Amino acid sequence: MTTHCFLGPTMARSAARLISKSVLFHPPIAHGDLFRLGPRSGDTVIIIDGVYHQALPIRHKEILHFLDRGVGIVGAASMGALRAAELDRYGMRGVGTVYEMLRDGRINADDEVAVAHAPDGSHRPLTEPLINLRVALDRAHTDGLLAPAVCDDLLRLVRAIPYVDRTWARMVAETTAIGLGTALDSLRAAMQSRADRGDVKQADAITALRRTELAFGPAELPVPREAWASSHLQRWCAEFSPADDADPDSVGFGSVIDYHRLNDHSFPLLWRRIVLASMCRRDDPFTPPVAALERQALAIAGERGLAIDVEADADAQAAAAFWLSPGERDELAPREQAIRILVRSSRMEPAAALLPWRTHSFLAGRILAPEGIDRARASLAAVLPNVITSRGLTLRDLKDETIEGYLRLRWRLPAEAYPGAQRSTTLAAARDRGFADIPDAIHAARPFLAAHLKDLAGAHPGGAAV
Repeated sequence: MTTHCFLGPTMARSAARLISKSVLFHPPIAHGDLFRLGPRSGDTVIIIDGVYHQALPIRHKEILHFLDRGVGIVGAASMGALRAAELDRYGMRGVGTVYEMLRDGRINADDEVAVAHAPDGSHRPLTEPLINLRVALDRAHTDGLLAPAVCDDLLRLVRAIPYVDRTWARMVAETTAIGLGTALDSLRAAMQSRADRGDVKQADAITALRRTELAFGPAELPVPREAWASSHLQRWCAEFSPADDADPDSVGFGSVIDYHRLNDHSFPLLWRRIVLASMCRRDDPFTPPVAALERQALAIAGERGLAIDVEADADAQAAAAFWLSPGERDELAPREQAIRILVRSSRMEPAAALLPWRTHSFLAGRILAPEGIDRARASLAAVLPNVITSRGLTLRDLKDETIEGYLRLRWRLPAEAYPGAQRSTTLAAARDRGFADIPDAIHAARPFLAAHLKDLAGAHPGGAAV
């Protein structure tokens, strides 16, 4: 059993290691990090710090997912206290003063624990958390250091300062301007005289780290998984889980699937197999011949009253007009038209649909073979904030129509003989790869195009299309 801790500005990692040498420390937690980490049943995760301004925060259902899998999750001091106060009824455990104040409704804002911190990876705090000031003012009042009215005025003033600006210099300037500078000096001296008075967040973090010896352990969720698990959760799990279980730092499973959706010419056949096997409720989607899946899926569609006679049925003709290109409607046999409609109308998401089969020999020997993962990693490795061409272009500068044109070439789509039908052909090809529409495919493709920036820009003189 392993204990992990997500820690940042609340406490220096060097100091935290002195308290608990067996804990594995990680930077402040963000959306997807639990899936990337992949803790197992019996492990403990302590969440102290997390991001939420510059990146998406840890989602509640990510925590529920791992609680449901037998992972003990503890929150304290900062982001951890916020999430614990929201999820303690579902099995997450809270520790410390900040958690208790949130749980009891004495405070209720993210701003209470938020701080700005250094962007250099050290996570050194640059501002003061409001909760530390609030608790120090309460104690100054109790100890008779400051009058109640003065404490109220100071709290009102520091609350009005945005957390990214709440430095001692800013607070000194504003309190001095209204005659409270001396009171603030007294408060600061009291906070510096005793660590437990000055930094309640750090005190809570220390408490949580020391209590790892008590083995928090997993908790039983009072709500069944089907009541809270959603398609979003399935997508996050697929998107952030490492493609290689043996390498936690591997590129995400979802990124590998996206790479092959975009670049593997055999992916449409694989996706057809997956969708039809799901419709037919096959235990193994890779064993039956595709033709057998097609026959069974068409039979099931007929049993369910789905119109599949595109020659005689008005509803089927309407479906064909929506899901097929003009060329497909004129040239394909009715049976093939019906199969393509069934596949393209599926609401399944490829990465989520393929995740349960990640260890199957069919995927492990192809998409998830080392070379397949390496190709996806290499394409994404070029995606850096400063990736530019000599013309100063970045991925954000590529217009959607430029990427759409690239996809048409990549997917080897023929020139459309039907006037104005080129876009419908591109849409059909995107849906055959499990994309909802062309914008969905463009969004997935953009991160992989850093290596092609120069060529894509050069294809449009003057940058008209980028």
